[in-house]
Amino acid sequence: MNIRTSSLNRYHATESAIWLFCAIGVILLIATALVFMGSAYGGRSMLEDYAVDWSLLGIIRVCGTAAAAAILFLVLDPSASEERPVDLSGREGRLIGLLAILSVLTLAASAAAVTWFPGPLYDAVDERNSIAVLTEVAFVIALCWLGATAWRARVFGKIAFVGLHPSLIVIGMIVAVFLILMEEMSWGQHWIGWSAGAFFEGNTQDETNLHNFATNKFEAVYYTTAVAVFVVLPHVWPRHPDRLLGSLEFLVPPRAYALAGLPVAGLMYHEWNVVPYQIWFFLGLFVAFSAYGALKRQASRKAGPVLLLAFAFIGAQAVFLVNGSALFHGYEVSEIRELVIAMLVAGYACLLHRRVTDAAQAVMRPTPC
Repeated sequence: MNIRTSSLNRYHATESAIWLFCAIGVILLIATALVFMGSAYGGRSMLEDYAVDWSLLGIIRVCGTAAAAAILFLVLDPSASEERPVDLSGREGRLIGLLAILSVLTLAASAAAVTWFPGPLYDAVDERNSIAVLTEVAFVIALCWLGATAWRARVFGKIAFVGLHPSLIVIGMIVAVFLILMEEMSWGQHWIGWSAGAFFEGNTQDETNLHNFATNKFEAVYYTTAVAVFVVLPHVWPRHPDRLLGSLEFLVPPRAYALAGLPVAGLMYHEWNVVPYQIWFFLGLFVAFSAYGALKRQASRKAGPVLLLAFAFIGAQAVFLVNGSALFHGYEVSEIRELVIAMLVAGYACLLHRRVTDAAQAVMRPTPC
């Protein structure tokens, strides 16, 4: 690389950073204004859950969050030369395709349940019932895959960018998933049935866990992280990362993974009025249509199914907003979202295990004489 090319790359990087900084400022301004309006004229706090707001304020909120999401998408969207292909072929592609099909079925089934079976849906999301148990099972599967991955990764050296051994990074993932699983199970209370005790008096559900001391705040961090990792990151990761970022590339899901992760940007009723959640919804929608456009340019036959997924995402959310008042408590679809997150974590753990296994076999393969 000559001096002129290096200088040009630094110029473009600086220009992109300036645009990103300005865009984030505008987005924060829009979001702050919308939150202030909700507080001043609606008497609602930023993370407060309540029935869908169909007033003029609610319409303004939707327009504002859509605009903020559009700005964020335009700034984060990779250039044509740096966008990764949406690949649904090969082992990773088939796994992602299966997860995407499950996403479509989950959205359709959730919309149907909200419309016609709100009572059974409430029972299904209750502790020790089908959806809650499936969520825990998916996390257990993820822990098994991650444990095997950490063992496989022991043959690698440290990663240049973070100075850690890959096994330590995977062990960090294991700890995070284990803590989430234990919090979901209230550390065994749901299965064994003990009383939470005086220490957990402030717990909103009288459970032996920490997240229900500040449920809305915990969920905001949890859902936002899931959208960032499973929807935004796969889409924005460049085709040609620099040397430092390139050392982390084995951890990043393929671009198509954003399609499987799309439901985590939706699946909400009471949370719809929360400004950040609305921004994530529209951002997910833009990512889905971008993937559809990429598949069309690739002349892929998978473009049609991806468009179906995008419309299922829109249609299901519309059903939740219109028919969600029939729900017993309003949080039922959020429990389904948590099941989707657990499935995505399990799918990612399987994908990571395959990558690390292939790389470990290549490292351990004897060099021909």
